[in-house]
Amino acid sequence: MQNPYDYIKPIKDEKRFADRRSELKEIEYILDLTKGNTYFNVAILGERRVGKTSLLNIIGKEAGKRKLLTVMIKLDENNANLLEVFKMIEEGIISEGSKYGMFPKWKEHFSQLINGIEKIEIPLLLPKIYLSRKSKGDVDVSYTTLENDMEELWKKAKKKLDGIVVMVDESQLLARDKALLQRIRNLFETIDGYVLIFSGTPAMLENLAEVFSPIDRFFVKVYLGPFKTKEDAEEAILKPISGMNLKFDKDSMNEIIEISRRYPYEINLISHFAFRMAQEKGEEVIKLTDDVLESVVAQVQKMKEYKGVFDSLSEKEKEFLTWFVEVGSSVDRTSLAEHLKEDKGDAREIKEIRNSLTMYFKRLMRKGIIEKDKTEGRRVFYKIKDPWLELYVRYGQKI
Repeated sequence: MQNPYDYIKPIKDEKRFADRRSELKEIEYILDLTKGNTYFNVAILGERRVGKTSLLNIIGKEAGKRKLLTVMIKLDENNANLLEVFKMIEEGIISEGSKYGMFPKWKEHFSQLINGIEKIEIPLLLPKIYLSRKSKGDVDVSYTTLENDMEELWKKAKKKLDGIVVMVDESQLLARDKALLQRIRNLFETIDGYVLIFSGTPAMLENLAEVFSPIDRFFVKVYLGPFKTKEDAEEAILKPISGMNLKFDKDSMNEIIEISRRYPYEINLISHFAFRMAQEKGEEVIKLTDDVLESVVAQVQKMKEYKGVFDSLSEKEKEFLTWFVEVGSSVDRTSLAEHLKEDKGDAREIKEIRNSLTMYFKRLMRKGIIEKDKTEGRRVFYKIKDPWLELYVRYGQKI
């Protein structure tokens, strides 16, 4: 039986995709507007591991149910420049359009031009510029070149489609290049037929806001974070095993939700190893056991960043964090002092311990290890900022 909890790859199967109803509803509305020749752009913002790429995959499927052609490009350090970005966009449109019988022979000709055969003729300018770059080094791509190519592509596509959706993953890599962002803004402000969807970390918002001012006129912003409710997180755990002769232990589900803080990636990783353990033991009820947690932590330990963060702390700071997770996921000075005090009847000693801990709360706040979680009256509670670091501190010492 195949393990349905894939924590490596983003979700592509709609049957496994959980929650994000309000976000999808907003984006589906924008896709529907294309029927009336209205084209809005979207910025999907969220930290890593919240499922931005999975959401893009599902948006692509929703666009496919409409008369829309969808292209998704994934940026990295090597291709986040003007020439490569638009080469990927044009190549993607031609490749996807060929499935609809559009752009006869363009796919082959585009590839030939890119790779050095100069005599091929298609009404696109960028491939020839891309070819010249190989002999002349880096070259600029003018606005008129991009406008020509995007309009030529839309001229062919609009005979069969309502629009072209261009999705750009890891868009924060573009935010460093204001000239590139300005070219994109000028282009997508003037041409018809395109819905541009940026997806990236919130770090890109500042530069986007500067270039696309006012940003709300150019982008509809969609924010992604952990699942909003416990029920949504439960759905993410239960959906993958729907139709299988398996059940998930209720207490184990609650513990996974607490440990993961409802982050999709963490839920998938922990559930993956819980499923695997149940499968190996031939059990029909999936449980979160110490063996499962050890497997999860072993996987986390492979992520050097978490071990590196913990090892970079002083011995006293490590000790403080270990005490912290023994109390819980949300801790204030009083609850930690009570945990450390054997005779909890002596209020003065608890106060002294609490005051001595103040320095560590402040120090780890400055280092970005912990952050404020909530306030109850005069009591301020804190949490470890990264749930995986918390998991490493909580269970890593067992291995």
